[in-house]
Amino acid sequence: MSKSKKSAYSTLLLAIALGIVWSAWSGHTAKLIVGFGVLSVLLTVFFSRSLQIIDAEGQPTNLKLVWYLFWLIKEIFLANIDVIKRIISFKTIENNVQLTWIKVPAHQKSRLGRAIFANSITLTPGTISVLITDNEDGENYILVNGISLQGAKSLIGGGDMGKRVCDMGL
Repeated sequence: MSKSKKSAYSTLLLAIALGIVWSAWSGHTAKLIVGFGVLSVLLTVFFSRSLQIIDAEGQPTNLKLVWYLFWLIKEIFLANIDVIKRIISFKTIENNVQLTWIKVPAHQKSRLGRAIFANSITLTPGTISVLITDNEDGENYILVNGISLQGAKSLIGGGDMGKRVCDMGL
C-alpha cells in the first residue's frame, strides 16, 4: 500500500473512530446536535491532517487490537475475582498478599507496543507498571509491582499478555 493510500486509510479510520466515540458518548439524536457532531469530527480530522499528526504508529489499524481488547477485558475480570478472593479469604494475609517486584522483559518492537503492554499490566488488578525502560541496546523491560507471587510469575518472560501485544506487530 502506498504512503498516500495509508494516509487516506488512517484518516478515514480516525474519522470513523471519532464518529463512533462522539455518538456513543453524546447520546443525542436531534438533527442539529448530530450535525454539530459531524462538523466537530470533520474539523478534528482536518486539523489533525493539517498538523500531520495522523500516522500508523499513533493509530494502529490492526484488527488483532480489537481481539486483544476483548481478551484484556476477560483478563481484567478474572484478575478482579482473584484479588477479591485474596482480600476476603480467611487465610492469613501473609499467605494471600505477597507484594512482589519483577522486571518483565518488553519484547515489543515499538514504543507504542511497550506502552500498550505496560498499560495492560496496570489495568489488570493486582499489578502495576512502575517503570518502562527504553534502551537502544534492545534490553527493554517494565518494572512491575504485583500483589501476589503467582500473578508476578505469570508475567515472567512477558507472559501471554506480552506475546499477544507482540503478535499485533507493535
